[in-house]
Amino acid sequence: MNKVIRFANQKDLKATMEFDLHKNEEVISNKIDMKEVIVAELDNKVVGCLKIEYIWTHIPFISYIVVRMDLEVLE
Repeated sequence: MNKVIRFANQKDLKATMEFDLHKNEEVISNKIDMKEVIVAELDNKVVGCLKIEYIWTHIPFISYIVVRMDLEVLE
């Protein structure tokens, strides 16, 4: 199993939109360009997504972390 965590690029737009509740392509595309979206890959497939937002334009926080449901581990 090949695991990779990296910043998203425009090739990941479709995959990251599947994780986003609002599904606003323009907003997600812009966030990808601004390096505000991180993806988790498993065997070269996007299986998770993290989105960064900013409070008052300069305090970063994680607005969501989503992992494909069939890969979640609940204990």
